[in-house]
Amino acid sequence: VSSSKKNDYNIENFASDVALVWSNAMRFNPPQHPIHEMAVVLKKFCEERVARIRQQIRSIERSLSLKEKQKEKQKQRLKEGKKTKKGVAGDVAGLDDEVRKLAEKMEQMRRRLNSMSSSASKPKTKSKSKSKSRPKKKGVSIQERQALKQQIIQLGPEDLNGVAEIVRDAMPGSHDSTEVEVDLEILEDRTIRELQKYVAECIHERSMEQEEESSSEEEDSSDEDY
Repeated sequence: VSSSKKNDYNIENFASDVALVWSNAMRFNPPQHPIHEMAVVLKKFCEERVARIRQQIRSIERSLSLKEKQKEKQKQRLKEGKKTKKGVAGDVAGLDDEVRKLAEKMEQMRRRLNSMSSSASKPKTKSKSKSKSRPKKKGVSIQERQALKQQIIQLGPEDLNGVAEIVRDAMPGSHDSTEVEVDLEILEDRTIRELQKYVAECIHERSMEQEEESSSEEEDSSDEDY
């Protein structure tokens, strides 16, 4: 990916470079070939993910623009003497802090894009070391994340609170928010494994409760027959 070395590399450059990878894979491999089939799946997955990133970037840019406008208004009021120096200084400092946080989020997102681009452009090389390496832990597959998503949807409100707590612990920045967006595609494998364990326990408990209720209904029915 040649454009990844430029300082102005953005989401559109990344989307174009990645789309070219899938296009070439489908172009130079017949439709029934595994590489062609996998390219179709990954192309759809990347398009959905890029669309989400675009939406996040637009949201952050709108927030930055709004905060900058508010900051300018506060500075103007300071010049006109409509507020005390202490009150205005506090407001401007608060706005500066919010603008700084939003700018940090934008920078983190740019770094993620550059990291994703670098990973896609560098060919993987096999290690030539003769020493025995430790077996690597198997990562969480796309299918596992999708299955976990379906299981979470079926949980009750009480169980969903536990899901939200796990996500908050994995994403420190979300503790200040009353709402948590559970995006399984960006969570680390360790967090996904923790969610899988928690959801499995919730499903098991619900299954046990259903069995107890069913057994109780059968006993009541038996008593009525007598």
